[in-house]
Order: sequence, then C-alpha cells, then structure tokens
Amino acid sequence: MEKQYVYVVQASQEDTKCKIGKTNDLERRLKEYNNITGKSKDNGYRYLFTCEVKDMSEVENDIKEEFRNREKRVSQGILRR
Repeated sequence: MEKQYVYVVQASQEDTKCKIGKTNDLERRLKEYNNITGKSKDNGYRYLFTCEVKDMSEVENDIKEEFRNREKRVSQGILRR
C-alpha cells in the first residue's frame, strides 16, 4: 500500500494562514506549493506538521465527525465560530 501523509504548510509571510492537505509525496507537494501557489520567492512555504497515515479514510471520517460535533455546539450556542 502506498504511503499517505497529512500535512500543514504555512507561507513565511502569512503567519496567520495555514493550508492542510494530504499527499503521497511530501517533497513533491512542497515544491508544488513553492512553485505554483507561492506569490514570490520571499514567501516560501514550509511544513509545520507532517504525519504518515495508514488509513486515510479513517482520518477523513474522524475530521468530518469532529466538524459535525463542532457545528452542533455552535448551533447550540456552546461554542462561537
């Protein structure tokens, strides 16, 4: 089975924004961010977090469930957006 990774990247000049994704090739994906989505050479992306995942569907289901729970708490007034 092919390795899968979950990652968080951040641009050097946009420290309040992060991008979260999944990939099977961390090196290639970071190059893509820096060649395609980077606004300038001075605004390079770097990884804040990477993690190899054995079952990506399980991770995706956990994330969806967490968002459903969060939305429920927001609608009940327990949590603000």
